[in-house]
Amino acid sequence: MKNKQAVIWTPLFRKIFLLVVSLFSLVFVLTLLSIYQAAYNQAEREFVARLNVGKNVFMNEIVIAKQHMDSSVETIAKDWALRSAIGQGKDTRSIKSVLFNHGKRINADIALVLDKQFTLVAQFGSEDGAVTDSLAQNLDSNQQDRAWIAMVANEPYIMSAEPIKAPATIGWLLMGKKLDDSFLQRIKNLIS
Repeated sequence: MKNKQAVIWTPLFRKIFLLVVSLFSLVFVLTLLSIYQAAYNQAEREFVARLNVGKNVFMNEIVIAKQHMDSSVETIAKDWALRSAIGQGKDTRSIKSVLFNHGKRINADIALVLDKQFTLVAQFGSEDGAVTDSLAQNLDSNQQDRAWIAMVANEPYIMSAEPIKAPATIGWLLMGKKLDDSFLQRIKNLIS
């Protein structure tokens, strides 16, 4: 009789044992998956937070560079010699001289004077005609309120534009500074 009970209960015990082991394994696997998912989500949040810090540092540096450029360009646009040269029938030699002097003083890499119709009058720096057209197309009344980065000959430049007035608008002054490796290295060092 004992042998009969052992034979009857043995398959039942096996089934219960398999059920318990299967449930335990399932709980263990689900726990591991949830730990993995939580760790992945935490790593992703930290990565996104670091990217946002880098983005904020970059944008702050661009805004600061833009403010310095805007201030300089605003002052140069009010320069009597520049306004006088433009007012005297597009005296390009005098305008280029003024652009060269001011451009060197503020370390600008490119400077352009456009008339009221956004046609090139004179320029200092890149002598590419396509540059003038692309910069004139980007020029609008909101240019002073945001960082303006333009690609000039496949190089990024931070640009600033200011109307030249005497007292009505007689043209536009555009000046740009190349975002070179030293600028990007300084941002990289700030982000570390």
